Amino acid sequence: MAIENRIGKVKNNKKGFLMDFNKDKIASAILQAAEEVGGLKRNIDPDSVYIRFKDDTEQAIAQALTEDVILCLNMQRQYRSPNMAPTLEEIHDVVIDVLQDRGFVSVSSSYSIYREGKRAIRMGWLREQDFARNGYPKDVIELRKKFCLKQGLQYIVGLNRQIKEGHFLELVQLDSERYEKELEKAVLKFEKKSQKVKLRVMIIAGPSSSGKTTTTKKLCNYLSAKGYQFKMLAVDNYFFPTAEYPRDWFGDMDYELPESIDLQRLNEDLEKLMAGQIVYPPLYDFKTGCRSESPEPFQLGKDEILLLDCLHGLYPPTTSAIDDSCKFKVYIETYPGIDQEPDVPIKFSDIRVLRRMCRDVRDRGYSVQYTLEHWATVRKGEFKGIIPFYCTADVIVNGSLLYELPTLKHYLMTHCQSPFADAVLQQYKEHGRMDVYRRGSRVKRLLDLVAQPSDEEVKAIPSYNLIREFIGGYQV
Repeated sequence: MAIENRIGKVKNNKKGFLMDFNKDKIASAILQAAEEVGGLKRNIDPDSVYIRFKDDTEQAIAQALTEDVILCLNMQRQYRSPNMAPTLEEIHDVVIDVLQDRGFVSVSSSYSIYREGKRAIRMGWLREQDFARNGYPKDVIELRKKFCLKQGLQYIVGLNRQIKEGHFLELVQLDSERYEKELEKAVLKFEKKSQKVKLRVMIIAGPSSSGKTTTTKKLCNYLSAKGYQFKMLAVDNYFFPTAEYPRDWFGDMDYELPESIDLQRLNEDLEKLMAGQIVYPPLYDFKTGCRSESPEPFQLGKDEILLLDCLHGLYPPTTSAIDDSCKFKVYIETYPGIDQEPDVPIKFSDIRVLRRMCRDVRDRGYSVQYTLEHWATVRKGEFKGIIPFYCTADVIVNGSLLYELPTLKHYLMTHCQSPFADAVLQQYKEHGRMDVYRRGSRVKRLLDLVAQPSDEEVKAIPSYNLIREFIGGYQV
């Protein structure tokens, strides 16, 4: 049944005028986002009321979602007045929330990335040809799939077979060598670019728990052995003090958005460093949420390269004071290559949330549930300041590891008591926390399928291995 539309006008943020509300444009945008991830029918969540649309057309589902968007807009009484019309950005927010709430998580992600990418293009931060579109680098993913197929690892069942036959440590060695080779290729690209221009900055960027810290250390070791000198600037020290900080949906300080960093102060310091001047970077205390001034001078030597290990390093405003030509940008993400089951791919973000759970439990004393509950905020920051810009990187490193799901399962089952208890997940569903319920249920099903290695096998993983960044014991 169609919903009466009470929204007559929409405010165009860019041009500042009012225009007629057109619900067909919403349906068209939803269909476009869905097409990037296989369509709406493929992404219907079985726990959603939209399961009744499983035999309908894409257009019918898009129209139903549009009616839901209109219903949500109608509930905001101020929008009914022409003088208080919703902006395009506010409508985009509602569309994304409706897609998320109705279980179309991948479509919501695609919509978010497209929205932020187009915004970056309008701002002049991003060229159309560098826009990441749906966030899936086809060449990198296909290369990974071919590598996995060569090892007979198309699905998790093949991975389990290898583990049960005692080949776990062989997988560790095999994929560790592949990862190191990718780093060596990145080093060659760095050297090739440095022969053409004088590189002043190396940026290691990527979403949460993609492996930036280990990748940064290893790349620096490779390049230092070739005579390059680096000096690292801790971007985390540029977080805003507590009083000025953006908050997430729980009222906690949101460290995931680009706006959480004092970009103006950061760029002022970057400009001075590029000019050879001394700066006194701030110091941020995560316990108190206070920022103070460092008494220690920081200066970049004539032949030193500034190193930035930064979540939002590819987000143009982060380093706008530095010309792009003298930057070398590395992007790292987890592209698994094997599927959970036929026609059921493993989501990149599910691997990373499991990694972060292990690290949060080990380093911060957080529960698995805490990480799970806050993951939507993490993803929001990724859509805005990370994923749309990955094509601007000089090199992409695949930080996924064939043996990580068994290893992460071993750590969580060893260090956490019933980390994905059905009763806990059911409570999320009963309280309407559907994003948490869906994500938690999905990673639980994923781990339930994976065979667990022995204590001895996990202990035998080398201390310099990437997975150690998340389960502990990493040493250079």
